[in-house]
Amino acid sequence: MARQPNIINERHNSYLKELVRLKSGLTCSSFSDIQLLQFQIKKSTGEYLSVQTLNRLFGLIKNDFHTSTVTLDIIAQYLNYDSFADFVKIYHQPVKTLALNEQTADLLTSMFRDIDPLLGNEVCLYKVFLNIYKVIDKSEDLDNILYARMARTALGRKYFFENCVYLDKLNGHYGSGIDFYLLHANKKEEFLFAHSILCLQYFLNCNYDAFEFHFEKIRNYTVAEINSFSSVVIARYGAALICNEILSSSFYGANEKVHAIIKMVTDRNPAEFQTGLGAIILAEALLLGGAHDEVLQILGKTKKGSHPYFNDNEETPYLNQENLLRIYAGFCGGATGLHGMHEKIETINNKPFHFLSNDFYSILLNQLILLTGNNNETKTAETNLLQLINKTGFIYFNEQLQQETETLQTPVLMDING
Repeated sequence: MARQPNIINERHNSYLKELVRLKSGLTCSSFSDIQLLQFQIKKSTGEYLSVQTLNRLFGLIKNDFHTSTVTLDIIAQYLNYDSFADFVKIYHQPVKTLALNEQTADLLTSMFRDIDPLLGNEVCLYKVFLNIYKVIDKSEDLDNILYARMARTALGRKYFFENCVYLDKLNGHYGSGIDFYLLHANKKEEFLFAHSILCLQYFLNCNYDAFEFHFEKIRNYTVAEINSFSSVVIARYGAALICNEILSSSFYGANEKVHAIIKMVTDRNPAEFQTGLGAIILAEALLLGGAHDEVLQILGKTKKGSHPYFNDNEETPYLNQENLLRIYAGFCGGATGLHGMHEKIETINNKPFHFLSNDFYSILLNQLILLTGNNNETKTAETNLLQLINKTGFIYFNEQLQQETETLQTPVLMDING
């Protein structure tokens, strides 16, 4: 019986092959490359693909048939996806031509090769990674190239992706860059981080089907596994759990499950949690769900820590963000009355936020201005809020503003939905 063609989307097919080239470090344009790839696939998945099959896949042998589902599944598993269907579900966008600026990318990233992430001098690393983000922001040609390079190393995955999350670009180049992170992830902790971040992305842009897809990937982690992970990754996982509780709960605010999540995140290493990024990550998620008292409790225990975010040059923007979380939670939770709120807002208005999360916190600031009814600032806040939500794709804030307004019974002089 003649073999039937398996019709697949050509974009998916091209992207799959490009990811194979990225992971293997091979061009897959010669017989010797294909032999090496065959060995890598066998070693990684335990599955065998013939040289002839791989030659057909990469066009070294011309044929009239599309690749079989079995072959596609094995290739997807080599790329750390469960199946080809799983790959298609997570698929973001085609990789840009990687021939552009290769020399520049190699120059920028060569200093990170063969560096053990357990080594010190985190502040210098942190500053270098921030500079890389600034380069990516300026050059559309470099984003996928740099993300692909950084994802190849354990140091890049730990410090660049995990400890320098570009919150404002979850729906932009950072969110797409997680594809490369997943491509090279080889530990349960890394998979937990990636899917937790993608949960946050799809929560904020209200793509709840995609949220559920990624949440299923992290639902069954055990407490013993989680307790062995870093406090930052545990906090990201806790944030994903809180987002899931917001979606599944019938009310806005904290409940017993939320309190259990807070305990799980904070009990692992209280000292590390209080002095690092974990407290801020958890507080951000709690604020999204209207758990205002819990935000204040978490932030009430934070201390200036040793994380590179809190070095002298970077301290002020993060303190401004923490202060905004306190003011917002205090007002919306009823701990602070309207009297004096305008003065409190003025202490934070026009102050710098960190560029990795500037838009996220600017949205919160403009929402707070609207909720407090400062007539002198309302029109500007309306305009800013609409522009920021359109820019980031964080349309969940439309729902949050409505929830906060109903809770406060404060008239908001706008319809944020247009």
